[in-house]
Amino acid sequence: MSSTATDSALATTELLGHIFYHCSVSQNYRNALVCKTWCDEALSDVWCELKSLLPLLSLLAPLALCAEEGMPPLYRFRHHIRPHDWAVFRKYSWRVRAIDDTMTADYCESVFIDIVASSPPLSSELLPNLRRWKYDRWGALVKFIPLFIHSTLTTFHLCFMNQDAGGLPLPVYRRTLLYVSDKAPNLERLSLTSWSPLDTNTEFAIHSLLSSLTRLQILLVSPTLLSALTLNAIARLPHLKSLTVSSETTYKKLAVPMAAPTESFPSLKTLSSYDMFSFRTVTDVLNAYRPRSLSDLDITSRHKENIPAYSLLVAAVTSVSPNIRSIRLRSKEQWDINDPELDHSSAMLFLSIDYHCFNLTSLSLQNPPPLHLGIEIMTDLLKSLPYLKTLQFNESTGPPTLRLSALPILAPLCPLMKTLTLYMDTKGVSCSGPQGAHFVRLETLNVGMSPLDSPAHDVAVFLSTVLPKACTLTRASYAYPEEQYQSWQQEMDSPLVELCIRWVLCKDLRLLGCHLRNSVPALSPGLRKIVTRPNQPSNPPTIDDAAVSCIIAFQAIDARLHTNQPVTNEDIVCTAQYQAQVMAGVEEGQPPWFAAAMTPTTAAQTQMDARIDSLVGETRTGRRTAALLWNRTHGVASDARLEVVPFADGTDPTREPHNLQAITSAWMVSTLAYEDKVAYFTNYYCGEEVPAAAQFNNHIIWCQA
Repeated sequence: MSSTATDSALATTELLGHIFYHCSVSQNYRNALVCKTWCDEALSDVWCELKSLLPLLSLLAPLALCAEEGMPPLYRFRHHIRPHDWAVFRKYSWRVRAIDDTMTADYCESVFIDIVASSPPLSSELLPNLRRWKYDRWGALVKFIPLFIHSTLTTFHLCFMNQDAGGLPLPVYRRTLLYVSDKAPNLERLSLTSWSPLDTNTEFAIHSLLSSLTRLQILLVSPTLLSALTLNAIARLPHLKSLTVSSETTYKKLAVPMAAPTESFPSLKTLSSYDMFSFRTVTDVLNAYRPRSLSDLDITSRHKENIPAYSLLVAAVTSVSPNIRSIRLRSKEQWDINDPELDHSSAMLFLSIDYHCFNLTSLSLQNPPPLHLGIEIMTDLLKSLPYLKTLQFNESTGPPTLRLSALPILAPLCPLMKTLTLYMDTKGVSCSGPQGAHFVRLETLNVGMSPLDSPAHDVAVFLSTVLPKACTLTRASYAYPEEQYQSWQQEMDSPLVELCIRWVLCKDLRLLGCHLRNSVPALSPGLRKIVTRPNQPSNPPTIDDAAVSCIIAFQAIDARLHTNQPVTNEDIVCTAQYQAQVMAGVEEGQPPWFAAAMTPTTAAQTQMDARIDSLVGETRTGRRTAALLWNRTHGVASDARLEVVPFADGTDPTREPHNLQAITSAWMVSTLAYEDKVAYFTNYYCGEEVPAAAQFNNHIIWCQA
């Protein structure tokens, strides 16, 4: 039975009659209660959030859209409201919780005059449960907003538009603001936007409104509404947690008062400004009001900001807000490397600031001037910020100065790092892999605008030894030109290099190892419906194996082009790689007599491998002894540089199968997770009982030194 037929059957009186006939009285009673409950819930869900007042006003009387010559279309009542219409209105109005008025047409003043004239004595409010109202227009409704709001309202948005710009006279907005402060004292979220500057009287009205909203927690305001008077009123709000300055209006210079109120912004946690104020203006605000509770700063400037501007802003927020946890700074305009105003000599100033912000977990600079990063600068920065989890330096001007090969040196200084974005020089990368530590908790490495100046295979192998297995390499960027974004996509000489470059761009780090280990490709469910997965090829591959590999690669491409099966990019790459491997094996295949001829050589190789294993064991013992000697010579002071001491069995704590955070100083022991401390103790003190958690640090430190 179709859905239409089912709906029709359920709507018939005959079907309901059969149901009630075959049910007992108690069952029918429960069925009726369930139906009533479902109807009430459905009505509440339908009327909970409205896109405009139109459905509500239509309950009072039919509305018609009328347009006079030269005037925008307006809704008007077809007839006056009758007394019994209010009973219908009350039946649904209490269910309304939110109104987001996004209609293009507005209402005639006569609509609201009729409501005021015909309404019975208001023993209750028109919308008794209204909690959120957003009105983005500037029609006649602005005058009558006080009719619909009351003490339950917690979220309110109002857009100003003065008469010169096609809106209403400013006195109308002033009267509405006065009513809002009286009728909605429990506002927690307020948004005030304006498309044009306001007069002094309206600024006083906004000041009066803000001063009365003692429970306000979140405020979004346009820069045209901000003045010294308004800013002081905002600073006195006792529970304000978030302040956002954002609008599509033109830029306005903010006059920061010289004398700010005492105990300004006592609860402010988040300060955001988008495209409005320069870094120097925000710096002046921070120095004037000193918001000590601030934990999140997010500033976007529409100007080109130089290194001193970045430096002063970061220095200001770290000095006045000791609990700052996240700093995000963006500059929309890019610097030209040949710009005469670009101060290269001040590049060290920004990163040489003495932060001492141990609570800082996120630092993001989008589109800054050239930072001229080096290993010394990065080392000092990471030592100052031991709890950093997100570090994003999205540069785009000038050549990169931080070498990719420096990542193993930075890894021990990033025990908690999860997201890292750096502009790096990839020249001279060796595929043999770095000799050093690797990142423990890194989830995403963003190479941004870094050019690919080494073979993709070498970069892939290098990064696989530095990054965790679950880490993802991305090329996400901020306003980068497409031709620069595509700089890593070069001409590929072989399927292996193609696989590496695809992996380097956007894929999981585990992808490379998977494809290099398995000669038979792993096919997606969509391709398995068309292609049968081949058996393991012979060693060396035969002509039949080569033919099968060619057929599979052709079938994958043909299925992608001519069928509806979901054949993925990985299917195309895997089958092409499999074909190349098998064909190469056929071309380099061994003759039948080759294995017997190689038997003596293989036996000698086995003996040599045994000797090498013995030498490796002796080398591990020597490394452990040398590391202990170094550490005991330099002591266990907090600033002493320690070497990683191998475990008793000679294995490296930072390598497989342990993958523990490297201990390169005594203070880093305190940053270890409890599970890591247990792993260190059980491998250093084999067979001993695990001590109390408070004694872990000393045990591990003394085993190191």
